[in-house]
Amino acid sequence: MSLNTDKLNAIDFTLTLRDWFAGMALQGYLARSGDQLSEQAGQNSPLVAALSYESADAMLAEREKKIKFMTPSKYNNISPL
Repeated sequence: MSLNTDKLNAIDFTLTLRDWFAGMALQGYLARSGDQLSEQAGQNSPLVAALSYESADAMLAEREKKIKFMTPSKYNNISPL
């Protein structure tokens, strides 16, 4: 089986930090054996996905607080590149 690189190049494989955090949260949700959420994950995939991204957003918000705390105040108003 050969890989069609023309089609492969047309796909954007960009993974944002938010996507990565959501993926890690998703693994955690699904790994909780015996948990009602993990038992019903197949039936509630949209719910589990939404919870994963909510967790990712919370991690990003907390990360932003830490960055602002660690950054000298004169740089707080400069947007990142």
